[in-house]
Amino acid sequence: MADGKAIVPEAAGVLAGAAGVAWALARSARGKAEPAGGVAEATPDAPLVSPIGAASVQDAVDWASTHGLVMRALDGFSVVHSPFAGTPRKIPAEAFGLAYELGPLFAVLADAVRRDEEWLLSTLERTADVDPFTGRLVQLARLLRERDGAQRQTTVLGILRSDYMIDSRAAAPTQGPTAPPSSARAPAGRLLQVELNTVAAGFAGHSARVSEMHAALCAPAAARRSGQTPPTSSAALPAGYSTAPASAAVAAVPGPCFPAVRKAASDATAPTSSGAASSPGSASGAEAGGLAGAVATTASAVASFGLPPNHSLGGMAASIAAAYAEYGRQRGRDASPPAAAGTPAAPVVLFVVQPGERNFADQRHISDALERLHGIRVIRRTLAELAETIVMASSAAEADAAPAAGTTKQPAFGSPLASRRLFIRGAAAQGRASAHDGAASASLASADGSSAGPWTEAVATTDPALARSAEEVAVVYLRSGYGPGDYGGEDATLEGSAEWRARTSLERSAAIMCPNVWLQLVGAKKVQQVLAQPGVVERFMGATRDTELLRSCFAGLWSLDPEELKDPEALADARAATDRARADPSGFVLKPQREGGGHNFFGADIVRALETWSADKLRGFILMERINPDIQTAVMVKAGRFAVAHTVCEFGIYTGVLGTGAARSFTGEGISEASEGIVVNATFGHLVRTKAVGMDEGGVAAGFAVLDSPHLVA
Repeated sequence: MADGKAIVPEAAGVLAGAAGVAWALARSARGKAEPAGGVAEATPDAPLVSPIGAASVQDAVDWASTHGLVMRALDGFSVVHSPFAGTPRKIPAEAFGLAYELGPLFAVLADAVRRDEEWLLSTLERTADVDPFTGRLVQLARLLRERDGAQRQTTVLGILRSDYMIDSRAAAPTQGPTAPPSSARAPAGRLLQVELNTVAAGFAGHSARVSEMHAALCAPAAARRSGQTPPTSSAALPAGYSTAPASAAVAAVPGPCFPAVRKAASDATAPTSSGAASSPGSASGAEAGGLAGAVATTASAVASFGLPPNHSLGGMAASIAAAYAEYGRQRGRDASPPAAAGTPAAPVVLFVVQPGERNFADQRHISDALERLHGIRVIRRTLAELAETIVMASSAAEADAAPAAGTTKQPAFGSPLASRRLFIRGAAAQGRASAHDGAASASLASADGSSAGPWTEAVATTDPALARSAEEVAVVYLRSGYGPGDYGGEDATLEGSAEWRARTSLERSAAIMCPNVWLQLVGAKKVQQVLAQPGVVERFMGATRDTELLRSCFAGLWSLDPEELKDPEALADARAATDRARADPSGFVLKPQREGGGHNFFGADIVRALETWSADKLRGFILMERINPDIQTAVMVKAGRFAVAHTVCEFGIYTGVLGTGAARSFTGEGISEASEGIVVNATFGHLVRTKAVGMDEGGVAAGFAVLDSPHLVA
């Protein structure tokens, strides 16, 4: 360190990579000083000698390349390994366990907020006026509410990821409406939430792979150095791979199960999903080698090395499978499999993806897990493709008989939901990759334990008698649709954009959305800021220990809209925050209503915005306290090259929540009121991202960070 500033190796050439973003790792403003802590510099001509050894880096690159930890290269055809850290990241076990404990609470809160439609629309009203994309989402939500009314699909799947940093400062308490529960000085190491991702929370597949890679390569090396018995190969097995039915997998998804963190490993097999149960006669998760079994074997194998198991992939697939089973229960499918070949094929899960998706492998891991573990087939389509191929109808026969896509008249608003089953035209005729050879049968139990199947996949793609042109969709999983670019730009309208028309049809259909537009809006930065105000979380969850726990991780958040700050104390607090941001912008982040990384403002750009932007433009943003995590030296590997840098990290916790409750307002009666209608609530995995000091943004897909895994320490 020099004058309080981290000195980072000059490694732009080494790490200039596939995302097309030069990793210009910042030098000290004082010039080319000696790197602190003996950190060497790297250039294309003189690569660093990695502290884990060049051979180990090559082993890691080979492991990543052969285990699907890859992304598509810029040429659109070949693949390169995804950027990753060479060794796990040291993270305090207590803070990590707290993040897991918060997962189900944020899931309950998010589900309650999406159901309180009047509150949500009111909260976003002024933001929607100045932010075109938020305005389109709000317009769509109002359209569905006003025109389809009670004839809407009330079941929603949320795959949430709450992202955190651990603040290293011993800071004075925040003043005003965002003050933490305690008035004492906040201790160093406080867990603070960065954001709650409610749509397209990615990297569940790759995060599991990185955890497996570090367990496979790093723990054995540590064991050899310490003379301990190295972890068994089971530690490196893909988490959650089993033949157990969907409900068993969901029931077995563990909560916090890490050594010395809130729960002992022996308790990890207890279900954390509300109401989930194994189907009669099915093997337990442990017996089937499912999530519970993976917890027991992995935890015992790597406990002494501080590498926690990561069930992000298996939990993601199990969450989608639970929604699929719930759709089957709603459809009232016969519990016995069809006896003859040629019976209607099972519904599919639709992944809505971006064209030219480079992070395809992360998504393919999930679809592969759905097919292999649950017998559920996945179809991938862009919004533009869906605009030409989706049909809403009451039956497959009606869908087949419908006119060409694009000319089909939409079902009338307010028509029965049963008449709006979602079908994709031409999917079967293009060929289908069955989960197993010949036919696959997926016996799925719904979230409340009743049978939803089995639905039999008696399909051979070469048999024209079995190839229907219209395929029913049970679950729509959005990996697209979170930014204006997915709909044709900021100026695209609901009526004029093919992508917006496709999204409207998806929302109006009987398929279960992940997420629907209401839950997507819950993830808006404006909602995050308002929830941090006094009494707002209490509106949904009451004044309880759970509420205090949620509030304990809120960073300082301020509105930039004076018109909505009616309380004099809140107005004074917001003005004081903006004054501090003008004087020292390094302590703040200016955030718009955007997802995907690369949209925030830092440093002098904050001052410029506060000084020059109109009041209308500013009210589309929020001002947030900047979190200062601790700095660690890390090996960062990208495009086959590595560099050592001073780094910080951010980690996220995945939670699957399946809510069936209809719209209503909340009165603060407590968590039992907020939990009404939730049939699955399971926290199942984590994502760690590491970036160089001096990098403001932290997205892996956007090219700012590398994937990592946690090494839990006291």
